[in-house]
Amino acid sequence: MAEENNSMEGKLDWFGVITKSSWEISKLVEEPAAVIAINDLELQSPVGKDAWGTVGVEQPVHICVAISLRHPFKSSSDGDVLAADTIHYGLIKGAITHAVEEFTKSVNERNLGHNLRYLMQYLASAFHTHGHDKYLDLTGNVAKSSEFAIMLPKASALGTGVSLILTKMYYKDCQQQIERGIYSIRLQLHDIKVPTLIGMLSKERLAKQNVVANIVLDNWAFSRDSYNDVEQVVVKTLEALAGEITKRLIRFVIIPIVIEYLKKHDKVNTFNDDPEKVYWSHIPHFAEAVPLLKVKLQKPGIYRNTTPGVELVTNAFPARGSEIVGLWKGYKNLELPPFPLPGSLENWIRDSQGETKAVEDNNASATDIYKQNTMANYYQVLDENEIAIFSDEGSVATVEEYVTQQEKQNQVKINTAHTDNPPKTDEDNGRRPSRIKRWKNSMLPMARRA
Repeated sequence: MAEENNSMEGKLDWFGVITKSSWEISKLVEEPAAVIAINDLELQSPVGKDAWGTVGVEQPVHICVAISLRHPFKSSSDGDVLAADTIHYGLIKGAITHAVEEFTKSVNERNLGHNLRYLMQYLASAFHTHGHDKYLDLTGNVAKSSEFAIMLPKASALGTGVSLILTKMYYKDCQQQIERGIYSIRLQLHDIKVPTLIGMLSKERLAKQNVVANIVLDNWAFSRDSYNDVEQVVVKTLEALAGEITKRLIRFVIIPIVIEYLKKHDKVNTFNDDPEKVYWSHIPHFAEAVPLLKVKLQKPGIYRNTTPGVELVTNAFPARGSEIVGLWKGYKNLELPPFPLPGSLENWIRDSQGETKAVEDNNASATDIYKQNTMANYYQVLDENEIAIFSDEGSVATVEEYVTQQEKQNQVKINTAHTDNPPKTDEDNGRRPSRIKRWKNSMLPMARRA
């Protein structure tokens, strides 16, 4: 019990409950004695936004609920009856259906928000003792933890769906902690596939291949449905690889959302314009609310049995002296890109934000930034109509022009090599001339006489 109480140490987030990242929760939750689950229960509800950003459109909702029990259901097994040491899965299904129906009613009749997080609140309240629409009474005497996942398979244009996942811990014989709770919540975009020019080999530069991106915004403390914005930035920046996607998501999705919320609760205009001079850690619960960003990119194996990939985890909190604080430059004026965004993200950053690539990456030149990448020789920037390739010299060309340019450069190198270092003759090498060459040499005087 002492260990459980120690794990409660921390601050409350903006919603008045203790939050942790999914990794921290996984370390706190012990292996359950038994698990009762409902997987992929499909319902319909006007929740969130569809793939085109339209609000209020009824779409399929897949819900999974898993309840980890504190003790094995021995009494139920021995007596072949439903005892108090377990939970009937029919009640879990009923609680899910009840929550979705109540949410849909609130949207249609009371014109309340369509947000995905609101549906999660209805779902969680149907299971917990502190909920207003309690349907199933979960307590720490029975349950050790629970996980709720809401999946919107039609909310992503290029991915397999968007999900909001809530993991909640329970504490035995501690009613106050049960009611207040400790949980983690994360927003996840699954398997975004974008045809991309990517790879180290020259032949990979001439044909696109799919890159699969999985994005997780952990400790997601906002009710705003921002998954369309996240997907758009990922797609528009995918050829810049994981490091660049992370920077773009932090600067043009996470920071505008965080600042938008702060403006409702704090006098952001009174903050120093330089993010290095703002005492971010003194803002109540700010550090706990800034999400962790996880970016995973995979290139499905063209070669047999291979799927190369890279995964990055970044905390968007602007700690002093960190590389992240540079992304917060001009934080008061940062905005979310419009959805859908016509043209390239690069053009929008330049035209609407008054920024260039150099400003975005702490005043480094574009060529220097590209050379720092693991693909040092070449770097691509995604555009709807044209793929631009940056070479070592910083020159820019379309794919066709680039190939022609490389062929010309190779020919120049060959000609230069022959001019500066002509091939050595047999005489230079100290060998007797070949028979054919001796015959040609013998014919020269006759040709001259003729």
